[in-house]
Amino acid sequence: MISILPISKPKKTWRRMIAMVELAAFPTEIEQMDNPSLQGRPICLVNSEQGSIVIAASSEAQASGIQIGMTWLMAKEHCPESVRVVARPARYGEISRQIMAALRAFTPEVEVFASNEAFLDLTSCQSYYRHEPDVIGRLIKETVNAASSGLPCSIGISGDKTSARWAAKQQQGGLTVLHPNDAEDRLCSIPLAELCGIGRGMVAFFAQYDVHCCGDMKKIPVSVPAQRYGNLGRQLWLMAQARDPSPVNVRCMASTSLSKGKILLPQTCDLSILQSHFMLTAEKLALQLRRQGQSVADFNIGIRCPEGWRQAWLRPPEPTNNSLEIFRLSKQFLRQYWFGDTVQQIRIQAAPPVLEELQPDFFA
Repeated sequence: MISILPISKPKKTWRRMIAMVELAAFPTEIEQMDNPSLQGRPICLVNSEQGSIVIAASSEAQASGIQIGMTWLMAKEHCPESVRVVARPARYGEISRQIMAALRAFTPEVEVFASNEAFLDLTSCQSYYRHEPDVIGRLIKETVNAASSGLPCSIGISGDKTSARWAAKQQQGGLTVLHPNDAEDRLCSIPLAELCGIGRGMVAFFAQYDVHCCGDMKKIPVSVPAQRYGNLGRQLWLMAQARDPSPVNVRCMASTSLSKGKILLPQTCDLSILQSHFMLTAEKLALQLRRQGQSVADFNIGIRCPEGWRQAWLRPPEPTNNSLEIFRLSKQFLRQYWFGDTVQQIRIQAAPPVLEELQPDFFA
């Protein structure tokens, strides 16, 4: 018998379809997964047996007021029941690589934004999934769950990176699909502080122009934020209107070992302190590159503020393993992307390196 299915009206293709995948308390959830006795308990991760700074906190610990960057003694005062656990970066890296490799089964255009966050550009493969973003979202959740042995994730799908990130934060461990045609209206009443990359200093700047929510951004011309923040200001103006032009950057790191960073003390907002930490971090990364006989053509430099990561790719004039050149890029990043707000963590990552004995591409 042959059954004839009714012909359904073809669904329209989104101009862009971007998914954001986030595992909220990634390191601590792995510790709870590997050690069932820690499940449901407030956990504080430190970087060594002698470590005294909290580098990650479980949701239970955060609910008690514990924040990243606190000393262990301060965390214990906030929550006497908290458990101190030494971090295992190799284990977290292993799980993260499994998840990111699984995500590339959906699309090769995957941006590893952090070890527990990724953007997927699904624009070119919409027809394969019959233009059904909710179906894609459920498949992604199942895939991440299988690749991570059961870790929950939050997923947002929309027409740009900012809207997708906002959607991912609407349901902890859930899936939120925000159609591009509805995104601007949905973001209209959202405070600017909820957008990724907008800190208290920026909020205060926009408040001078009576811009408090995303919908207020249309009150001012793009030249106002552009004069204050440059290209970042132009991007923020578009982000508030659900028109974030940022592409999904598929450049990935050759190895998690080609990354150096530091958790900073709470309320760090002094330029000289930030520069000193970046200088030491640049020297550590450069020393490792020299030991491996490698030079790097691209560096991803970032700072984590209370509202999230702020990062950018910067390129030296030629591939380098010189700490002074890497530090110069770090200072350039601070001039362009730091505006006096609190910084919780810094990081410098190296793109896939070039072996020093190889001749560079003549046409690069």
